[in-house]
Amino acid sequence: RWYEQFLGFSHIQTLGEVGNQRAVLARGPYVFELFAPADILPPKALPANSLVQGFSKIAFGVQDLAGKDSLFQQEKVEIALPLQTSDFDWAQKAMIVKDPEGIWVQFFEVGS
Repeated sequence: RWYEQFLGFSHIQTLGEVGNQRAVLARGPYVFELFAPADILPPKALPANSLVQGFSKIAFGVQDLAGKDSLFQQEKVEIALPLQTSDFDWAQKAMIVKDPEGIWVQFFEVGS
């Protein structure tokens, strides 16, 4: 629900069974699939040099980052990097929040 509430994705369908379940979300031409494995090991329980599948950060361009920042603060979303001026030519501002699973979700303010 986090990606629906804060990013405007719609839940299209859930595939598979417990232990191999995937939620398919979409927004316009973009499709996003989230996988829920049967067992999750905390990072400290993984042996050294383990190969871990998945991602730890995803980024999105938005046009009103100040509005997103206000929403995140109002909803008590964990902010990993507060709203600040960006060093990138193509993005005026940037910030990073954490989703409920601890994945960093970065936002860039892009021109309209």
